Amino acid sequence: MLKNCRKYALPLMVLLSLTLLVTACGNNDAEAEIDEEEIVLRVNDRTITRQEYEEQLEEQKQMVGPQLEQVPEEQREMMEAQMEMSLQEQMKSRLVLLEAALDEGIEVTDEDVDEFADEHLQPGHLDQLVEQLGITEEELYDRLREDVAIERLISQKIDEDAEEITEEDMRQHFDMHQQRMEGPDGEVPEYEEVEDQIRMELEQQQEQEIIEQLLQPLMEEADIEENWPEVDMEEPVMPEAPPAEGPEGAPPIE
Repeated sequence: MLKNCRKYALPLMVLLSLTLLVTACGNNDAEAEIDEEEIVLRVNDRTITRQEYEEQLEEQKQMVGPQLEQVPEEQREMMEAQMEMSLQEQMKSRLVLLEAALDEGIEVTDEDVDEFADEHLQPGHLDQLVEQLGITEEELYDRLREDVAIERLISQKIDEDAEEITEEDMRQHFDMHQQRMEGPDGEVPEYEEVEDQIRMELEQQQEQEIIEQLLQPLMEEADIEENWPEVDMEEPVMPEAPPAEGPEGAPPIE
């Protein structure tokens, strides 16, 4: 097994929580009174409300808005529906991983949070979040401790299961994906020119597989209740092609 000190690619489900900070991000306050009908996700004792989900969904739509405007309306609706389902899975995955990290007894200090913020947030962003959320710095650090705990859980699993990427693995990947590596001039770069890129791709692929292996049994064991708003996933209706025309004077070809 490969053990090293490289930084692992932070998965989307962890980065997601940095934007989820603008919402309650999994209410676990025993004193908070929440209408059960407003809960869209419950993982053990942690919940996400409809308002939290809709606020996060709207924020994601604003982020990808310019790209969505460039596609036809039918495809845009499908992409928005896929984005909703992806967000639901990300929220669920994050709470399941958080529960697992807490069960493992992973402890996170303020210094750990500072290091995490330095790596993943822009300078001064912590102060902006405190002001934006209307919470204290201590409350913000409590939320960020969750992110660090999840990252540590994932990193520990990768340390245990990751295998070394060999030269043979990299050259095989290069041979299989040469067409994708073609430049604007149609030329395929030399192996040595893309060696680092290939290693990074294979590492990220392996890490994602390990995360999925970690997550699957946790999902099966967790007590999960879902009541998401319905997502319309109907396939877009494509316009019918006009019938082919035969020789002049002949009826259209069906």
